[in-house]
Order: sequence, then C-alpha cells, then structure tokens
Amino acid sequence: MLLRIQAMVRNPNLLVIVLTCWSVFCSQIAGNAAAQEVRAVAPPMHFEAVPGEPFGVGTLQIPLPAPLVSEALRVTIFEANNRVFYPVSTTQAVELELKPTPPSNRRVGQGRLVQRLRESIKEMRDFRADPRVVTIRFLFRGNEPLKLQVVGTLTQTVEVKVADKSEVPAGYYGESLAMWWDEYLNYNQRTLSDGHLQPSAALYLCDMLQRRMQLKSSLSQKLDEARKAAPSNRFLADFDSRLIDAMKLVGGMQDERIKMMQGMLGPNRDYQAQFDVPTFKIVDEPTEGAAKTKPVDTIEPLANHIPPEWLYIRFGSFSNYLWFQSMGDRHGGDIAQMVTLRGVSFNSTEKIERLLNTKMTAIAKLFGDSVIEDMAVVGRDLYLQEGPSIGVLFRAKNRLLLMSSFQSERSAEQKRLASAGAKLDKLEIRGREVSFLHTPDLRLRSYMVAEGSQVLITSSRAMVERFLDVADGATPLSGTTSFLAARELLPAQNQYSIFAYFSPEFLRGLLSPQYQIELRRRTQAQAALDMVEMADWAAKSEGIQAKSVEELIAAQLLPADFMQRSDGAMVILEDGQWRDTLRGFRGSFLPIADIELAKISRSEKSQYETTVDYFQTNWQQLDPIIFGLRRFARKDIPNREQLILEAYVAPFQSDKYGWVAQVLGPPSPDSIVLPSDDIANIQLFLQGVPGSGTPNHQFFVGIKDMMPPDPAETKGLLRSFLALQAMPAYVGAWPAPGLLDILFPQARIGRDASGLTRMFLGVWRWEGDGFSLLSFDRSIIENAAGIVRPEQVDDYAQIRLSVNDMAGSQMEPWLNRFWYRRGLAGSLGNAEYLNFAQQQFHLEPTAVRVATEEMIGAKLQCPVGGELKWLGDAKAGEWVSTAWPAEGLNPETAALAEGYRAPWIDWCRGGRVHLSQLPNSLAVLGIIELEQPPQVDAAAPTGDAPSASSFFSLPLQMFSGNKKK
Repeated sequence: MLLRIQAMVRNPNLLVIVLTCWSVFCSQIAGNAAAQEVRAVAPPMHFEAVPGEPFGVGTLQIPLPAPLVSEALRVTIFEANNRVFYPVSTTQAVELELKPTPPSNRRVGQGRLVQRLRESIKEMRDFRADPRVVTIRFLFRGNEPLKLQVVGTLTQTVEVKVADKSEVPAGYYGESLAMWWDEYLNYNQRTLSDGHLQPSAALYLCDMLQRRMQLKSSLSQKLDEARKAAPSNRFLADFDSRLIDAMKLVGGMQDERIKMMQGMLGPNRDYQAQFDVPTFKIVDEPTEGAAKTKPVDTIEPLANHIPPEWLYIRFGSFSNYLWFQSMGDRHGGDIAQMVTLRGVSFNSTEKIERLLNTKMTAIAKLFGDSVIEDMAVVGRDLYLQEGPSIGVLFRAKNRLLLMSSFQSERSAEQKRLASAGAKLDKLEIRGREVSFLHTPDLRLRSYMVAEGSQVLITSSRAMVERFLDVADGATPLSGTTSFLAARELLPAQNQYSIFAYFSPEFLRGLLSPQYQIELRRRTQAQAALDMVEMADWAAKSEGIQAKSVEELIAAQLLPADFMQRSDGAMVILEDGQWRDTLRGFRGSFLPIADIELAKISRSEKSQYETTVDYFQTNWQQLDPIIFGLRRFARKDIPNREQLILEAYVAPFQSDKYGWVAQVLGPPSPDSIVLPSDDIANIQLFLQGVPGSGTPNHQFFVGIKDMMPPDPAETKGLLRSFLALQAMPAYVGAWPAPGLLDILFPQARIGRDASGLTRMFLGVWRWEGDGFSLLSFDRSIIENAAGIVRPEQVDDYAQIRLSVNDMAGSQMEPWLNRFWYRRGLAGSLGNAEYLNFAQQQFHLEPTAVRVATEEMIGAKLQCPVGGELKWLGDAKAGEWVSTAWPAEGLNPETAALAEGYRAPWIDWCRGGRVHLSQLPNSLAVLGIIELEQPPQVDAAAPTGDAPSASSFFSLPLQMFSGNKKK
C-alpha cells in the first residue's frame, strides 16, 4: 500500500485523478442517500431605487450570459436625464438557487458517476469560468422613474421606479448606502494598488463623498492597511525606509504622490511656515584607489563650461543626437517604448523641444555637423512632465552661423505664438545679454546665452547664472576629481555616441532642501490643481453653481482649509484654466532651480531633518554614476549595429545599500559553461548564508528554444503547476546546491542507472562533480549534465545574462502572445479610466480625453497598436480600442492579434550583459545586437568593436591596479 501511495505522489496526474474519483464517489453516495435531486437555477435580474438625502441609492443586478462570463468586465451606466452619480460595478459568483427535481422524473443513477467524472477531468484540462452576476450600485437624485441604459460587456435598458419612502423598511436606506460605499472604496483602492494612471481622481472623490455624506470608513484607511500588508514592504523591511522615501520622492513615484495627497486631505494639516531652511552637507572624501587626475586640457572642451552640479549627457556630435532622436521618434517620441508596453506616451523629446524652442528643422539637420562641433543635454533635474530645470549646450564650429540660425527661429516662433502672448525679451544677467523667449503659461520658456564658442539654451534662469559663473572662473565639471576619474574609466577618445555623467554634486542637489522640500510642495501644488479641476467637474455634474475656489469650498466639494499652504500659493482661474500662483499652469511649472525657499513649516522641517540625518550618518559620500554607449556597424550584416554599453558606480561602497548589495558573493573568476542551445540563460554568484553550511555558489537558469505553455493555461494553482512542468528550462548550482536545496529540498530516494532522481512533484534531479541540476524534463537535464563545467575567465562578473535572437525562434509566438496580452490589459485599463472619468463627472465624450490627458500630463494610447475611440452617441456609449479582438476580450485568454509582434523583437538580435560588483566599484557591461532601418545622417561608425572577452574583463583591469589597453 505504501509503495502505491509513493507511486501516486511521484505522478501528480495520477494523484489528481484518484482524488477526483474519490470525491465524486463520496458525493454520489450522498446524492443517493438524499430523497430527491436538486438543480441550479440562476437568479433573475433585480433592480431597485431607494430614496434618500442628499442622494438616493440604486442597485442593478444583472446575470451575465454564459458566453460572457470569461470576458473582462466593461460596464457603463447612463440615465436619460443625467440623474445617476458615482456608479461602481462589481462582479461576483452567482448564488445559485437550488430547486428539487421529483424522483419520478429521473432514472435511477442516470449515469451521474461517469458523467461527473468526465466533467471533473474536463475541468482540469479546460478553463471554465464560474457563472457571474454584475452588480451596479449608484447614487441618484429625484423621485421620477430612472431611465437607465447599461452598455459595455452587456447591454440593458430598464426603467426603475423610485420606491416611496413609506415603503422602505427602517434602516434599509443606511444598509444600501453602506453597501454602495464599501464597493466604491474597494474599487478605488484596487485601482490605486494596481497602478491606476491618475491617483488624484480616486483620492479626491472618496474624500469629497465621505466628507459631504459623513460616511464612516475612508480610502486612506484602506490604503494604509494595504500598504502595510504589501509583500514588497515586508521584503524591503531591512532596507532603510528613509532612503526609500527619499528616492521615491526624487523619482516622482506614484506611491509617494498618493501619500502626500493623503496628507493634504487629512485632518490637522501643518501649513504655518515659521522655520528657517535647514542645511544639508555630505563630506565627500576620496577613496583608496581613485584614478589619478589628468590635465584639464585633455578633457573635451564642453566639460570646461559646465557647473559640477549639472547632469551631463553628451552626444559628442550632432549626428549622434539625430540617431538618438530617431530611436525615440520611431516609438512615439518615447525611447522607453522600444521595450515596454506603456499605456501613455510622454513624448519627452517633443516636450523639451517645445519648452526650449530647439526643434531640429530640415535645414538644421542638413548643416548640423558643419556648424555644431559638440552638444550635450544638461540640467539640474529631469522632471520633464512638471517643468524641468534643463538645457542644451552647443559648442559651435561656426558661432556666427549657429547664433544667426537660432535667433531667426526664435523670432519666427515669437511671431507664430504672438496671439498666445509670446514675447522675445532681452535681459542682462551677470553683465551678458540673454535672449528670453516665453509665453505666459510657461509652456515655452527658453533662455539663450552665448559665451565664446558655447551656446546654452535652457528653461532655467538659475542655470544661466551658473553657466556664466563658470565662465567667470568658478570651478567647472572638468575641474572635479570625480569627473576626471570618470574620464579615466570612459575616455573621450573612445568616441561614445552617448556619455552620461551624474556627479556627486548633482545627486547632492537632488537631496538638498531646495529640491526635497520643493518637490513635496510641487507635488502638493499639482494635486491642488487636480482637486480644483475635479471639484469644478463635480459641481457642473451635480448642477451646483460654483465658479471660484471659495464657492467650491462652500459647496463642500473641497476641504475647508484647502487654501492653506506652507508656501503661500493659491489656485486661481485665469483665462479659463486653473493655475498655481507661484508655479504656473499644470505641466509647465517654474523650474525648481528658479524657486527660492524662505520659511518652512514644522512638518517640512521634521521630514527633511530625518532625511538629512540619515544621509549624513550613512552616506558620507555619494557615488557618481557613469554611462557610456558606443555604436559599431556590422560589416557582414546590413542594417545591423552593435551597441557597447558601460555603466559604473565608482567609487562604490556596498555597505550603504544594505542587504540589497550584499546578496552577491565576492569577486570570482569562476564561470559555468552552459549548453549552447539555450536561447537564454543567466548565472548568479550568490553569497552563502553564515552559520547555515551554505557556501558561496553559482546559481544558474537556462531556457531552451521550445514552445512554453500558453499563459492562459496557467490560471489557478493546478494549471500553474502543470504549466511549470511543461516549461523548457533547467536550474542548477555549483559547487554546492545552495539555493536549490531551499527551493527543492532533497528527498532520500535512490538514483536510477543514469544518476537521476525523480523527486516530489515530478522534478528530476542530477548530481555530479559538485553540480546539482533540476528540471521537469528528463531529456533537458540529461543533455545539460554532459555539458556543464566550471571554467576560469578573465572577467569577475557575479551576474551573467545571455539572450539569443528571438525572431523566428519557437519561443517567439509565446513571447508575442505574452506581450500582446500585457498590452491588451493596458489598453483595457486606459478605456476603463476614460469611462471612469466620464461616469464620475458626467464629462462630454469629446472633452473627457482632453481633460484626463492634461491631468496626467501624457497622451493615452493603445499599447497594441489600436486607437482609443468613443463608441456611441452623446447620450450613451463607451471608450474602446480599434485593436480589440471581436471575441474573447480577456487579457488572460485573448487570441493573439494577427501580425502583432513584441516591440523589442523587431530590433533586438540578442546580447550579453554582465554585472561585476568589486570592492570599490559596481559595473554593468553589455553588448547588444541592434537592427534598424538605415539612417544616412546618423550612420554608425564602421570601426572594429572590442571583442567580448577583452570588453567584459574591463572592470577587473580598471579597479585592480591594471590599466586597460
């Protein structure tokens, strides 16, 4: 008997079938013992409208037809006279009604045992969604019947009579209101947790409704509870929260924005500015092994004119910039979309060009390299969506021609925008003449100043002043030790197409009180503009007459202390647009570098002192970040380029980064030879666990070019396990099992003649020569066992990633499906957000997209190549995409759109990336094959690219005392 049980454990499919048969047998006995059989009947449609003040509560419950139960739910509700407010839709499993079937009407048994067994096995094999019912809860006004129309996944037209108050049982209105509120909060909390595009809408609506209707629970409570329970928070518990909070603020992460807006909406806000601005100082001390300084005249001339606190992204030539720009243009103006499937397009290049008036005309492209010797993007920050402190610095070959071209374009732009109030002024700053082209809304804010052969165009007056300070003798970037060391690592003679340097001074600037405190204030200002705009929408939706902030406060659409802010700024209406009196209009705020802090509040002082105390104690030195990219044309393959990537953090002190930087083992020359037919693999050299007996070891994973299971087949625990069984992959470790024994504990089961062991859940394990290999596929592990071996290499990388060309591989269709379904989920999310805004605020279809995109600061798009369009008329409809499939609109099960390819498969032809963490440096090096259409005005150099062996050994040569050749 024991042997039979062990056999079943080793064969999970057999185990599942046996358990299924046993459960069916038991239920059959129970059914035979019952006096009569029951059958399931779905409940009918239900609707009601309960009157109340200030709103009544309505409910619609509609069973979904069987063909729609697996669809992604899309439901919008309309009322003929716009009397429905703040609806929320949910789905849940149908509570089936059980009705008896008389024994005389059925045959004994009716073959139910065999039939149930068949259905149980079929359910394991095929996805079969549970029946669902859609519940729509909403508020309404008035006592006349509601003429409702539901559109989306299902369509329904119904007239609902408002119940007479005398017919409503005592307490029923309160119960109905509580159910609506609970579902409303759950929906908004879920969308925020899922990364909803615009957190302001959910936060504002829930706060406004709770305050006006004196409801008990709040969205902030739910968010705080979810935040505490989030696995990521528990995972990062050992990583100092003050560092995380500072980085979230600097990076503008949504979670930090949500927390700050919660603070704005919460009680007992501190807005009294009464304290002086604290100081921030980090002592940068040179580390051992720092590169020897080089004479300033060996550095590229452009670096002699840049202040140390500016970011520095150098292109080296105008043609390199055109290449970079074209990469973004081919992907909607956002180079990140070469890989990702983003639901929004920020058009970063276009925004910079519009802000600075530096759009590259056809003439500029034609004569660019003849008049421009060098160019770089410079700045104090990269907050492109709100209003950056950024600029472009040119070094002219022909200053007269370059300045003449710029001045002509600026004059033409001023005339073109004269009706919008554009002006072209001449200012005097530091004794120099400065051209200032600007519009009242600051969407165009362009200073231009020339000094020698250098021409700076920037959005920030403070940057003009610092540029001229350097011209008058202040220390330039090229005069700092860290930059000289950076140029020792990535010398200008290598002719990088892109060289980026983020100095310690630049990073220190982001942690300064000016940036840390103003970033919070700027986020609050953005939220205040959003809230006023939404309050204005809500007032118009409900028919409330309110045309100023004071009137919106009086109508309880904004908090009573809304106008109280520590910076003294207010929100006013100007030319039909809301603006911040200190910073300007949404999306074009005054640059942070141009804002001076005066007094700050107690809470701002406390928050900042906590941050500065942490960095002064733990980060006495900020680590500079250096990046270089070179391009080489493949001589043997047309339209192919090799991108050679180098990124360094040097000097680097891992103890400042906590356990995150201490997971990897010490530098080691050991690498593992893996099967050449892997389509992708990764090796990690991991730190052993002290006291556990687990030594430092190599952990590696390989994936074969085979068809993995369809993502739709991984729904549920059983299907996920079966899909994992079918993955064409293996994992291994050397010279000790290490992490493998944690993931798959060894069982005392004997090996077969081939040295393999069949473990629990069907995993095969092989051990030999210090290696441990695991896979669900015996043939994969047998192949790998004869190939894997350690070898000594020149590079000391702790992470080695290798990916082959996926185009035309067996895995490509799977990747296309995976990326398509992710993109489809984003497309559905965008449509849901547009429908949400239209439903909550009664915005007109023609206006809702413009309004929401202005609030987001980006254009909504369909990531799978379609166009978001309104389907319906002025009274009812929904937002959809032209790329949605006609059937099966569910990201988990949707069929692949014909001709769709993952964006990166079109251009990526494989590559290798190594990470090396040495005692005083962190290096990431990569070689990526790129395929793209030819570009005559920005062709890649035709020289010889460095060999992989010499290139990946650079970190060891640089940081071990040896010099690279």
